[in-house]
Parts: sequence; C-alpha cells; structure tokens
Amino acid sequence: MVKTISLKKLSNSKTYNWKDGITYYSIEGTLQKNINRIFNSDFSDKIDIQNSTKKEFGDFQTNFAMITSKIIGKNPREIANEIIEKFEADDIIEKLEVAGPGFINIYLKKITLLIMKLKK
Repeated sequence: MVKTISLKKLSNSKTYNWKDGITYYSIEGTLQKNINRIFNSDFSDKIDIQNSTKKEFGDFQTNFAMITSKIIGKNPREIANEIIEKFEADDIIEKLEVAGPGFINIYLKKITLLIMKLKK
C-alpha cells in the first residue's frame, strides 16, 4: 500500500501517490534511521509525519517527541532538540526546527521540492 500525501505548498491542494523517488517513505525512513540511532531503540512505529498546517511550519511536521516523552523519559522539547542536534544530514531534508511544546518542523531541500513538483 502506498501512503498518500497532500502537497498543498506545491500543488494547490492536489494529492499525489509516490511509488519511487522522493517519497513520504524517504522522509519517514530518514527520520526513522536518525531517531533509532539517536535513542538506540526502534521507534519506527511511533514516527508519524503530517503535512504542515501552515507554510511557516515547514513542509511537514511530526509530533514524535510529544508522543514518546514518557517512554524516553525526557520532556518533548528536550527530545526534539536532541534529534535536531544529532540529526545526520541527507539529500532530502534541509533543516529541522522545534516548535511549540515539541513539534518538529521538517523543511525539505529546494531540489527535493522541485523534483516532487516535476513528478506530478
């Protein structure tokens, strides 16, 4: 089953199914790899990526830090900051930012956005 993501910033609310290339799975996989490495545990089932609610919140966001704070034993902002500080750079994600009580805003590299737009 292919997950569907709605890329509102790129496509005026059109929805795309990605089966290869720069996909939801690539973004999710990058986060999983980093989070599992940082916390030395498998949190794959706890990583949920959503479209950002506003443009200033990046391209996507996750509430991973908030839903795992009791499991990890730290407050959500501390978890989010640790992820950002120890995150290994890749070809997809430009930057991560902490927002509010512990959301992580995900900004994609411009080339990633261009590729996604061209694939429509």
